[in-house]
Amino acid sequence: MDKFFDLFEKNKVYVISRGQVRTSNKKFSTLRNDYEIHLDQNTVVTRCDEEDTMAVPKVFYNFVAIDLIEKIQKDSHVGAFFFSKRLFY
Repeated sequence: MDKFFDLFEKNKVYVISRGQVRTSNKKFSTLRNDYEIHLDQNTVVTRCDEEDTMAVPKVFYNFVAIDLIEKIQKDSHVGAFFFSKRLFY
């Protein structure tokens, strides 16, 4: 969505809620990523400032490999954690 285009900056940390991890649609992307995060009008993106360590949620997760997400029961809540080395526009 265009409202997020100018929000992201290199080397910054963000909390993204109400986004969806989806299989990449290769028709609309030249990137070799298998997955993408889909943001819509309900998505909330919050930048975590370096001084504000309280902005990063302190939650414990039972992580699984991303390729196992498709095996999780439909309508279950899933937390995703990832690092991006580069931003692609």
